[in-house]
Amino acid sequence: MAVRWETLEAQVNLRGANVWMPMTGVPPVPQRECWVGFLGAKPLCLGPVPRPALGVVQSAPAAGLVSVKADDDTVYSLANTELELVAGQRVLIQWDGGGSVVGVLSADPVTHDDLIPDPPVIRPPDGGAPQPVLFNATDSGSQNGSGLTGAGSFWTAQVYCGGSTLGAFLYGGQMANTIPDNANCTGIRIYVDAVSSRGNPPRFGLHSLDAKSGQIVVDHVYQPPEGGGTGWKTLPVEWAGILARGERRGIATAHGGIHIYSPAGQRNSGALEITYGSS
Repeated sequence: MAVRWETLEAQVNLRGANVWMPMTGVPPVPQRECWVGFLGAKPLCLGPVPRPALGVVQSAPAAGLVSVKADDDTVYSLANTELELVAGQRVLIQWDGGGSVVGVLSADPVTHDDLIPDPPVIRPPDGGAPQPVLFNATDSGSQNGSGLTGAGSFWTAQVYCGGSTLGAFLYGGQMANTIPDNANCTGIRIYVDAVSSRGNPPRFGLHSLDAKSGQIVVDHVYQPPEGGGTGWKTLPVEWAGILARGERRGIATAHGGIHIYSPAGQRNSGALEITYGSS
């Protein structure tokens, strides 16, 4: 919405509220979209949203402005840097400061050289030695439950592991959709970020939910050797095959001391690493 140069801050309409925040990199342009990151809870303007660097002139310049259809199929009114432009010309666009045409191209830039080998394609392992693949949790939450069945009502996105609470990290079926049913799974572990951790070690298990609807039902209960706190927790290797075949859908907590883990994705909480190769 505005830039305050004396304090190097940008005012950004963020979730409906105009918020002043520090800015870094290329300064944003008022009335244009920009990126905002968060350092903890503090927002930081990272600069303008990238736009295409190439486009086609739609009409001759008028009053210092020229109409250009960029490669995103959007027509922009850009400043003309005293170029003699005509409709149909392919031009180079500079977006710093709001957008201007800085040159006419005789041809599109070369984007591939046949003499340079293509980079290797990185994909889940389908042969050779087992390799680790990371699955990020899509959601998380907790329910009350004195046994291994929750009450059915999620009341927080944090994952609790206590005497009367069960939690779950949800993955939306990623493992079953990625890992072949007959894969050779050799390892599985989960990363949790502990907000609080005390008392008896936490216990983990498997659940069958893809979304935060229904009761958390936990089975295959196991106590990782790493105990409480933040970090990777080693899980039974057979869990990887169970998740790959879709027999269970995610990782649950199954009581322990008083452990509270950050919601899915916060500081990598809920990241699940499975190591597998071909059978």
